[in-house]
Amino acid sequence: MNARLTGDPVAPRRINPEITPQVEEIILEAMDRDPTKRYQMALAMKHDLDHPDEVQVTGRAERLKAVEPWRGSFRRMRLVIFAVLIPVLAFAIWFLATHLQWKK
Repeated sequence: MNARLTGDPVAPRRINPEITPQVEEIILEAMDRDPTKRYQMALAMKHDLDHPDEVQVTGRAERLKAVEPWRGSFRRMRLVIFAVLIPVLAFAIWFLATHLQWKK
């Protein structure tokens, strides 16, 4: 799931070179992250699957972005750092405030 949020799938023709560019275009359109760029109706996808020779190849496979695994883990790490850092800073401020009052 994280991979899908941070990148695109591997081009289908890289997995199976026997797939035609038109079928690859249909698959990638169906899997697009932007819902407005996906098939709006199953009937439209069925039409393209039934008539792949009519599908225009747009070069979508060449524009795929590789998955960036560090991106999601960096977000989690940042959350952990803040979750730990805030209580530690609050304790340090409390400790210094009470420690300074005792010295007075």
